[in-house]
Amino acid sequence: MFEIESLPIWISVPLSLIILVIILVATAYIYTTWTHTIFKKMGIPDPTPGLMGMLPLHAEKGIIELDLEVTKKYGPVSGIFIGRLPAMLISDTGLIKQIFVQEFSNFVNRNQFVPNVNIMKRAIANVEDNEWRAMRSVISPTFSSGKMRDMSSLINMCVGNMVDSFGEKVDPIKSVKLDEICQAYTMDVIAATAFGIDADCQKNPEFDFFVNAKKTLQFSFSAPIVVLCLMFPILTDICDYFNLGYMPRDCVKYFTDTVHHAIQERKQETSNKRDLLQLMLNTHKESTNASAKQMTEDEILANSLFFIMAGFDTTSITLGFALHCLATNPEIQDKAYEEITQKIGKEAPTYDNLKNLTYIDMIISETLRMYPAATRLNRRANNDTNINGYDIPNGMIIMVPIYTIHRDPAHWEDPDKFVPERFSAENKDKINPYAYMPFGLGPRNCVGMRLANLVTKMAIVALLQNFRFIQSPETEVTPKLSKGGFVRSENGIYLRIERRNV
Repeated sequence: MFEIESLPIWISVPLSLIILVIILVATAYIYTTWTHTIFKKMGIPDPTPGLMGMLPLHAEKGIIELDLEVTKKYGPVSGIFIGRLPAMLISDTGLIKQIFVQEFSNFVNRNQFVPNVNIMKRAIANVEDNEWRAMRSVISPTFSSGKMRDMSSLINMCVGNMVDSFGEKVDPIKSVKLDEICQAYTMDVIAATAFGIDADCQKNPEFDFFVNAKKTLQFSFSAPIVVLCLMFPILTDICDYFNLGYMPRDCVKYFTDTVHHAIQERKQETSNKRDLLQLMLNTHKESTNASAKQMTEDEILANSLFFIMAGFDTTSITLGFALHCLATNPEIQDKAYEEITQKIGKEAPTYDNLKNLTYIDMIISETLRMYPAATRLNRRANNDTNINGYDIPNGMIIMVPIYTIHRDPAHWEDPDKFVPERFSAENKDKINPYAYMPFGLGPRNCVGMRLANLVTKMAIVALLQNFRFIQSPETEVTPKLSKGGFVRSENGIYLRIERRNV
């Protein structure tokens, strides 16, 4: 009988390797596809996933288009796969209310899909359960009305720099790409309000703070570390051990060193600054509760980094799209300018006088409806739970397609039309609160949303006081949107700028 042991060494070694490879491939296949029947068992419709789940579709179509297609074909509750990870894609507002509010205790935490550097695990977006509750109670007061009023003078300094920058771009013929100017403004605001730094990125676009912040935004589903961790989530633990994350290490080191240095300086001096860093350092001192949690230096560092990364791009996206919507709807821009001239005239925008500008609020709200900064919200079940007849197992990821819901004609008449009056005092009560979520929903919504709205509103008012924004041949009336997790214009926002005769 022919036996493998009798083969020459030059044949038997490769054969053993082939057998080993076959075993490894079979094991990998079983592991990556093991979850692919979960939605059939739950009675939830889902597209047939491939070997890599739906990652190829994420890369090809982008999140926005994929969510629109899946929701249209499979309904308001369906299943998708992010690598091998199953997730329920839910646009049913009744279910959303239950998960994000009524049953919040069973869906407290967000799922972290990709590895992050260890220091960022201490940020408010990433901590879990009681640790999150304690941190939220400490950080929330830093965004109170009084603190926002204190910060408005810092923001106004940044607004002035931005107005000067726009003034240099005025041209009767040429259009201007707004993206970089808006990013420079929001980075100036973050540097000033978070750390008391006068960055003036408008004049210093090569400032390390600005350059490194832009590098942190270069996330891609096709990045090797992202693909591997989504296909083999166990690799995330290995990345944690070696402190590997999706963000460039040099960027993380730069911001870590910068914030650490700022913290040490503040500890060695008596500071009367009212920026976010000082407010976090002061939280335990100002608390009337003797048992209140004091933030550690690592937590202050992590949340400082988080505010840089979370606030930088999202606010600039909103500002850019707001100006785009005003330029492509000149009658709305005229109405906004009329409100400004009637109620505050040439006064610089402040925390207090902005309260009178209700139409500007409507414009910002409608911009956030049409172009929410994030494409999805997510939560993770921390218990086996039954919601409306769906048995949701512990660990199941819940994905809510924000953009899809914000453009759903079932909730919004003419959803692709820019209509600020949807958010008027007369109409606001007609809006389903679970069909509008630019800053998230429930107890774990965005802690900095008041600051984000203030920063956006001060910028819009100051810009409209000085300039008219005009649609140009380069303007995409319906912007092509990027494929990633943020709602960005793929090709940039181009408008012509005209100085007002004031």
